[in-house]
Amino acid sequence: MKTAVQNIAPGKVIDYHGEPCLVLEHRKDGTLLLHLEQMTHAFGSTNNFAASSLRAHLNGPYLRSLTDGNPDEVITRTVDLTALNGSTEYGTCDCKVAPLTLDELRKYHDILPLPERFEWSVTPWSTPKVNEDDTWVMGLLSSGNVSNYDCGLSFGSRPAFLISSSLTVEAEDTNPLEQYTVRELAEELFRRIGNKGVSSVTTHEIGQRAPSRHARRKRRRNYGPVIILALVCAAIFAAGYCVGVSAADKAVPTLPEPVLESSATPEPSAEPSVAPTPSPTPEAVLWRDDIVTDGNLLDYDLQVTMQACCEEYGVPYALALAVADVESRFDPDAASSTNDYGLMQINQVNHGWLLEQGIDPMTPAGNIEAGVLFLSDYLTAYGDPELAVMAYNCGPSGAQNLWAAGTYSTDHSRKVMDRFDYWTSVLED
Repeated sequence: MKTAVQNIAPGKVIDYHGEPCLVLEHRKDGTLLLHLEQMTHAFGSTNNFAASSLRAHLNGPYLRSLTDGNPDEVITRTVDLTALNGSTEYGTCDCKVAPLTLDELRKYHDILPLPERFEWSVTPWSTPKVNEDDTWVMGLLSSGNVSNYDCGLSFGSRPAFLISSSLTVEAEDTNPLEQYTVRELAEELFRRIGNKGVSSVTTHEIGQRAPSRHARRKRRRNYGPVIILALVCAAIFAAGYCVGVSAADKAVPTLPEPVLESSATPEPSAEPSVAPTPSPTPEAVLWRDDIVTDGNLLDYDLQVTMQACCEEYGVPYALALAVADVESRFDPDAASSTNDYGLMQINQVNHGWLLEQGIDPMTPAGNIEAGVLFLSDYLTAYGDPELAVMAYNCGPSGAQNLWAAGTYSTDHSRKVMDRFDYWTSVLED
């Protein structure tokens, strides 16, 4: 059933656009939610969240995905960036999505489920004013303790965001198991134990809606005796569900698979087992006739070169094609008034050090390798294709200035991402 968020008590989980989100607090300006699905992302090249790649990702691609393309649904809030040692050099940051501060982690301690792995807060350990070499950021360990790690490392994040308290969301006020009797559940549990516990009973198996588009990692509690589990189910039936689902009670107790020891030696089979003959793997098509834009076919040799570079540097082939498409329309002789050259439009300022690395950006093959190398570095640094494209086009400093100003997409990056989608669909045919 649908109900207004304001009717759901803190500590309950709601369905927000198909994602499980914990209600943290009802405020005057809205309701603060925490996305329970942990994502992995580097904090950035600085421990100042306002200028970090994590902020850019959360308030750009992540926000659009979370809200199904309706980012205005999320309310801008002010995040305190006071360091652990009390330094206020970073001040505050106005944004729509951000991890919790260290103070908020303490505030919501009693209702926060523990993370699967270390996850970022926005609180720096100290600031450059205190320690010029410091890059540490505070965060929450899976044990429940707090610690700090270097901002350049990739760790987890469960972002928090503010929505209107009057917004209606899906919330269940009935027990999804009530269509089954305690006896029916107990019989099923005993049956499964008799079959050596081949599988566990979950709410999804017995009537709950299917998981959302993202993979869920459900926390499970193990109860040994079947009788205990049956009693737990009976208690759930008697109590019923309140509006929403408690974060602590989200997981349905599952029956562990029993470990059965046997001293009997299995008898050998009458006939030796024969491994199935693997089917031959078809050779990859290294070049295609449909890699064309504005009537320009990307030369077959260059298609092979680009695929090889993408494989070497871990870059999606479709993304490299998209960049070459927008930058040069597949013209290996393209040159701009700003001294950018070749298929990937490598600026002259980079030619010297690329040559020292054995990469000649003035040759078509070398130009491709240089462009793919840049994309690889930016994908590693920022963790998102569009942010990487922004850094590719504007330079890392220019991109970070845009992110600090709240801009996470440009005309150029949108063009590249549109072509990225196009080339992905072409390559899938």
